[in-house]
Amino acid sequence: MIPLLLVRLQEKRYAFYAQDVTEVLLCPKLKAFHSEISLVDGFFRLGSDWVPVVSLASLLDQEPPPQEIYDVLLLVKTTPRLAVRVSKVDGISTFSWDELNPLDSPLDGGPSAAARLEVDSEPVLLLVASDLLLEKERLLVQTASTRMTEREQRAESQLKGLAEGA
Repeated sequence: MIPLLLVRLQEKRYAFYAQDVTEVLLCPKLKAFHSEISLVDGFFRLGSDWVPVVSLASLLDQEPPPQEIYDVLLLVKTTPRLAVRVSKVDGISTFSWDELNPLDSPLDGGPSAAARLEVDSEPVLLLVASDLLLEKERLLVQTASTRMTEREQRAESQLKGLAEGA
């Protein structure tokens, strides 16, 4: 049996392999990143790291919905670290391999789509977390993360200089 995390993006359902999602949390207020990287909705602080947030809609070439107060973030096992914004988590369910149906074409559902299945008579697209970002998108997200960390370090250095001068 395969455990899958079932999520919703507005009214459409999607699934991820449960082992590819390390944490699920409500979307905090995001820190804007002023850049031409439109893929990134913003960043939030998790421990000492700035984690980029990307809407699942953007990764599926759809118009991302506006951020809602109860949006959910999925921290997925990717490099760089990434949080995927979805509308809702329906839970974890287990499925047999026989319940996973092949895609109609290799282009069906985008580069991260692995299979289709049905849950409560609704179609569900199974996505592979490691394939969510294209290589160039991965580089963009990594660059944005690096710039956010550098920005924080500059501010910290300036604060230290002000404290020493006082």
